[in-house]
Amino acid sequence: MEQEGADKEGVMVYKKFKIKEGTTCKLRSTFKVYNDTVLGMDFRGDIRWKDMKSVATSDLRLGSYGPVDTVHVEEFAEVKLPTGYMARTNYTGTGQFVDSEDRVHYM
Repeated sequence: MEQEGADKEGVMVYKKFKIKEGTTCKLRSTFKVYNDTVLGMDFRGDIRWKDMKSVATSDLRLGSYGPVDTVHVEEFAEVKLPTGYMARTNYTGTGQFVDSEDRVHYM
């Protein structure tokens, strides 16, 4: 995904892209911890259909990470998108990384 920049609230905005119906999607996250150890990092994500109905919700525990020179790579489980005439619409996805103290590290 390509970044467009940050909006007025400081949240990263990504360019829209198209995916065919019935496709299986997998999210991979690559990040690096610099100064302090991050304890109990979770990923909280949501995919919505027409900004109303939630198609897929995930609340995954990733673990604890310390500052090292290499990058951390996490792959998530596959999600299959719905098929059919009624499923052909725009989907909106949101996600954020939250630690055990409910501090948001990336949105």
